[in-house]
Amino acid sequence: MVPIVKKVLSCTLLTLGIFSACSSSALTEYKTSTTALANATKALPVINVGVLKFGTINWEMDVIKHHGLDIQNGYTLNIIPFASKNAASAALQSHSVDIIMTDVFWVAKQQSMRKPYLLYPTTKLTGGIYSRQNHPTFAQWLSQNPRIGIAGGKYDKNWLVTQAYIKHQDLEKTKLQLTFAAPPLLNRMVQKENNTAVINFWHYTARLKTLDFVPIITTSEMLQALNINTDVPMLGWAFHTTFASDNETLLTQFLHSSHQAKQLLLGSKREWERIRHLIKAENEDIFIQLYQDYPKTLLNNFTAAETISFADAYSIFAETLDLSLDSPTNVFWPKAQSVWLEATTQTVE
Repeated sequence: MVPIVKKVLSCTLLTLGIFSACSSSALTEYKTSTTALANATKALPVINVGVLKFGTINWEMDVIKHHGLDIQNGYTLNIIPFASKNAASAALQSHSVDIIMTDVFWVAKQQSMRKPYLLYPTTKLTGGIYSRQNHPTFAQWLSQNPRIGIAGGKYDKNWLVTQAYIKHQDLEKTKLQLTFAAPPLLNRMVQKENNTAVINFWHYTARLKTLDFVPIITTSEMLQALNINTDVPMLGWAFHTTFASDNETLLTQFLHSSHQAKQLLLGSKREWERIRHLIKAENEDIFIQLYQDYPKTLLNNFTAAETISFADAYSIFAETLDLSLDSPTNVFWPKAQSVWLEATTQTVE
């Protein structure tokens, strides 16, 4: 072999050997660190969270997992999807999950049956009655014997507020033609019929807003007429009292990460772009409207004022929902206010 060729070949083999050794060392180090992380994760306590498969709560769950907020807070989040609210509730009651997202009146109903469940509130009662036409007053609209579609069934909270408002204003509920149906069907119905209005879930109402639908009256306006001027806690994380007492640290860690995920969704348009596939907006206008409306659904604070506001709302709903509680404010986890204050004063690192 020619000497120069032998020299080049020797240098090449030497270089490859060094590279191979370095690569082997780096790979070993990577494997070691990955194994250590996996072992550390396995050692963390797990919280099993039941959510509706297609609910907007999945946006928050994805943010927690994507940014590792569960690991950062010292636990592992296990998300268990359910096809219906009833299925999620049944899973909680059978201890198949530790916690679910539900409304405050579900917890109130359980407590009225002496079942010890509690709620940590996260969102407030919002919404209204939306129509394509801009009616000057609610009374004028009601006088036209209109049709109204209601998404949440006869116990929908916005519908219950509407009935209380009608009674308070000495108006006739019998003039309303009621239609209870699934949210997408109601949106299609209200687009076809000019004299029809709808009470729908917020993310479906957002879609109507992009088509120039406006509120005949908002839930906030009706509540104010009923002398309820502070946000009414409505949805939140529900769990058994035993779970809360036995796993207070774990529960608090989860709630902190829940708040942190909301912070990211409130403060980062980039985060919304990242989860666009989960949002499933049909077009850009709807995407923007959902982005704008999301903050309006969240409870801004949770203090004594909000618990009193719920107690006032409870007096409106109790008879219709067949509830009987000695103290309505006991539906909330006793540590909720302190955890809320602690969580909302922290920032995402």
